[in-house]
This record gives sequence, C-alpha cells and structure tokens, in this order.
Amino acid sequence: MKFPTLLSSLLTLLVIGSACTKATTSEEKIVRGREVGQDSPAYLSAVRLEMGGGLCTGSIIGPRLILTAAHCVADVPATQIKVYFDRIPSTSPDNSRKGVKAQTFKPFGAALFPNFDIAWIELDADVPAPYQPIEILRDANFLESNTNILLAGYGKQADVCTTNDCTGYLREANTHFEKYYDKAHIQSLLVFHGPKESGLGGACNGDSGGPAYAEIAGKWYLIGVTNGLRGDITPESDNSCDGGWDIYTSAGDYVSW
Repeated sequence: MKFPTLLSSLLTLLVIGSACTKATTSEEKIVRGREVGQDSPAYLSAVRLEMGGGLCTGSIIGPRLILTAAHCVADVPATQIKVYFDRIPSTSPDNSRKGVKAQTFKPFGAALFPNFDIAWIELDADVPAPYQPIEILRDANFLESNTNILLAGYGKQADVCTTNDCTGYLREANTHFEKYYDKAHIQSLLVFHGPKESGLGGACNGDSGGPAYAEIAGKWYLIGVTNGLRGDITPESDNSCDGGWDIYTSAGDYVSW
C-alpha cells in the first residue's frame, strides 16, 4: 500500500536515505523518566494528543503532519483530535491545533495489533514556531546493540500512580535496543528493554504513539512509534510497564506508504 500523496511528499524531505498492560487502547507511559531538556530531540518535536478523553503522544513529521499510533485514532473523528504544543503558553492560540484528517496504514487500524499500528494526523494549520519536524530513519538495520536510544511521551511514570503529576507531562528515558522484527506475521517492529537495574526506562499508559529516537553519527532520528506489548514477542514483560519492555512500530518502514 502506498502513502497518500500528502504524507509521501512531506516525508521525502524528512527521511535519512538507506538511512503496563498494553493493548489496542491508549495505554503507554514513560517509566523512570526525566524532564526533557532543550538538547533533547523530543523538546520541539513531541506533542500531546487528546481525543475523546484519551491521551496519546505524537511526533511532528511535517508542517501540518503528526505521526502517532493507529490505536490512538481508531474510531475517533479527526475533528475531535486536538494536538497541544506545551512549550507555548496555554493562553496563546498557538498552544493547540485541531485535526482535519487522520489515516491509519490499514483501513482496519489496529485490528492486527501489534502489526501496522501507525497513523498520521493532518492539522488545520502549520505547527507553531519554534516546533519543527523530526527526521525519520528509513532503515532499521542501522540500529545496533550499542546505539543510543531515547523514548519520550506524556504517559504515566509508574504502573501505579500516587500523585497528580504522574501523567500528562513530557518525560524521556534511555533504553536498550534488543531486536528488529520483520517477518511474515510480525512486521516492522522494534523491541526495546530498559531495566531498572541498568538505570533505563520504558513506556506505558499515555505514551502510545510517542517517539523512539536513535542517535547515529551524532544526529538524532525518529525511529519508532510506541505500540505496546505482546506475550509471544516480549514474554519476559509480564505485561508490566515497570519491567521496561516495549514494542515500537518501525517508522522508517512506512515511508513509502
């Protein structure tokens, strides 16, 4: 299947050449995360999504285009999706944009979870400055066991939240690249593990659709979209966010969509 013309043309400018219980709901967070600094790739490219009372995270990939998870936008009219730019004061009209169109890779969205769990949202206006798109790494084979991986999102910071600031704030955490799956029945998936004992973190509720970044040759690229967990792919996870296991959709595999 090909990307719609809008997405295809925008991504041409953005790709590098050969370059918790988690299900089909918005259930992703950053565990053991830290505040995002100005030197982070997430600082001006990760955004907060709200739709029908749900919370997800997204990434700016074009002037009016947000990349997120299919299960975030499933059965939600695009006009009910609101994208927030939290670096801009909430009193400013530039603090948010509305969705005008949303499309999943497959018409049935996340029905084949965790495969094809990717979608884009077109906005009603350009993203406000200083926000900007993040480049996408096209080829996951660039990733190695020692590649610097960073996750970001607005989700919960623990399996059990005891404070009001446990969710809804952009956080980031480092993790470890484990494996890239691209088989007949498990397609275009990245597996990460961020165990507590190694000082690493992971994703959970509210981080769905959020970014995974890789630092390659001193530059950060968007490599994945937060997906979830599945027992046969991450059997050690016990479906717990605190375990630090995560499945992400490989964003670069969908550039020619």
